[in-house]
Amino acid sequence: MRKIIFKKGICSVICASLIFQMTAINASAEISENEYAGQNSISDNVEFKQMNFALANTSKGGTDYSETKEENLVDFQMNTSPSYIPVKYDLRDKNCVTSVKDQGEEGLCWAFSTLGSAESNILKQGLYCPDEWKTDGEISLSVNHMAWFPFTKDSRRDELSVGDYIESENKGYAGGNSSIAVAALASGTGAQLTAAESKKSDGSYSEYERYSSFYRLNSSQFLSKTTSQDDVISIKKWIMEDGAVDVSFYYDSAFYTYNKNNTAYFQNVYSEKNTNHEVSIVGWDDSFEVSNFNSAGGTPEKPGAWLIKNSWGKNKNDGYIWVSYYEPSLSSFTQFIMEPSSASDNIIQYDTSVCVNAYSFASTANVFTADSQQTLKSIGFYIFNDLSTTIIADAKIYLLKKGFENPTDGTLVRELKGTYTNTGYKQAELSEQLLLEKGQMYSIVMTYKKSATDETTYSPIEENCESQWYNFHYTSNPGETFVVDKGKWVDAYYYSGKYGAFGNVPIKAYTDNTSENALTDAKSDFADAVKLLTETDKNYSASSVYKQAAGIQTSKDNSSSIKMLETASMDIYSYLETLGAVKYPENAIKKIGLGDINKDLTINASDAVIMLKVYASTLAGNTYDLTYAQEKYADVNSDEKIDSKDAVICLKYYADVLAGVTTVSLEQYMSERQGS
Repeated sequence: MRKIIFKKGICSVICASLIFQMTAINASAEISENEYAGQNSISDNVEFKQMNFALANTSKGGTDYSETKEENLVDFQMNTSPSYIPVKYDLRDKNCVTSVKDQGEEGLCWAFSTLGSAESNILKQGLYCPDEWKTDGEISLSVNHMAWFPFTKDSRRDELSVGDYIESENKGYAGGNSSIAVAALASGTGAQLTAAESKKSDGSYSEYERYSSFYRLNSSQFLSKTTSQDDVISIKKWIMEDGAVDVSFYYDSAFYTYNKNNTAYFQNVYSEKNTNHEVSIVGWDDSFEVSNFNSAGGTPEKPGAWLIKNSWGKNKNDGYIWVSYYEPSLSSFTQFIMEPSSASDNIIQYDTSVCVNAYSFASTANVFTADSQQTLKSIGFYIFNDLSTTIIADAKIYLLKKGFENPTDGTLVRELKGTYTNTGYKQAELSEQLLLEKGQMYSIVMTYKKSATDETTYSPIEENCESQWYNFHYTSNPGETFVVDKGKWVDAYYYSGKYGAFGNVPIKAYTDNTSENALTDAKSDFADAVKLLTETDKNYSASSVYKQAAGIQTSKDNSSSIKMLETASMDIYSYLETLGAVKYPENAIKKIGLGDINKDLTINASDAVIMLKVYASTLAGNTYDLTYAQEKYADVNSDEKIDSKDAVICLKYYADVLAGVTTVSLEQYMSERQGS
């Protein structure tokens, strides 16, 4: 196979999420039915594990309803136990719980519970939040943003993950789950503060606010069920160390008990397959008596219950419920470890979708290109583990050659290794940051193995998913994601698995800009926003967003200052959009395709000229600087080369379009020619 010249721009923008069910099956993955039929199919012996985790345990909500450096990956699972686990524990006593909210008739239990757990972790860590950003004196993350943006297509053409979204009736207001929240928070959206919401007249939210988040996800922990005392102890450790834990269960008022001393719930009819409500665990009581529960649902085996923060207001026992340890429907225990969004300037990612299946590829990789001089600080990835063993995660970072043939074709500059017990999203810091020059291509290669056997285990990759509640959409391009099959690296774009064409693997890069002018530019942009604000709304100086912006100016740390100033600017512009003073620069989502070499979204003589220039350069023994995707799309007849034949086809298609002979895409045009 000939060398491919690949250059790709990079923007700030993440990722799949947690596994709720894992059913191992053997399945043969097959090649996509497209014009690249000459590609090899995925090996038949590649084992497939069906995650479909975003489809399970869905809470419908409602009131009833260049030297190599080796370092350790950060593992947020507790490595040291506290001296003892108390019989009783209540995060409210530690001032690590925000107030009980009321979801009303909206199916937003999942958003209230996941963000409530995130807020608890923020309080537990003591992360900074200026008074101007608080609501009613406390930190409050926007449930509206969590319900809106994962379910709304990002129309920008410049984002690497554009087109990743969830299609659902009434968006996230009709229901969701913790996996959606993990993906949103990891991607840098979903953690906007309620105080900064700017709702437009049509009920939507401005795209200026999509990534305007004061916080984001650092990591998550996940446990499908508590099947032993050790599992219960693990959850208790999570709560003590990092705050509230999100959980799903089945709720029916018939099994509910209320008196002036407690509100209790237990049933032994429905399992974790029937969950319909999502809440936050904020404590426990090992001595909570069996007699406190309604016998209509059966009787718990032993005393003990979780203290649950609900989202149905404070009408009974201040909005808290005791749920037995032995409630069979309790499942999908998820904890969110948060960090300030200023922890790094950019999140580089191809994925923000949450429908991820997993295959036993030996390794997977994403290839990125630095769009400016910047430093790589950390990487993000997902761990899939059924708790049968610990997982060894091996991350290798390569600076790639120009014209690289695979994601290891370059210089290995960093290697990070670590072991993980819990499923979830993880982030690992480089002990020494890596300087990336503008235009530098680099790869992050992930390999997951079982610690006990050294066997390769499951790697996540986006794939088609549909359910009665959701349809998941994603986009991908050539040259972004690679997998190892039959011992060789292949581009995942041209392959399909059990449920359709592959998307991208959820591997992220976190970078900081190195420009000395970055802070100056951020201040200038902020000043422009404030100027337009004062010209548009003379009375706006008393509003919350202006106060936020004014407070941000006092930040001392440059990195934090830049991020906060950018956030404040986006918040101001989102408000101005509600007034009709500005409009977000929307672009129709149109992907380049076969024959579109100059990326102007049309096929014309300009594309044919480029093909001929490439052909001439090849004959002269030179290379022509095309991106990976352009190289693939220039090979119109799929004969593994770019020459005059491709140019002729392109010109013939262009002539037929002008003459009105055809209105179809070049892909379909080629298919029709082959069939005639």
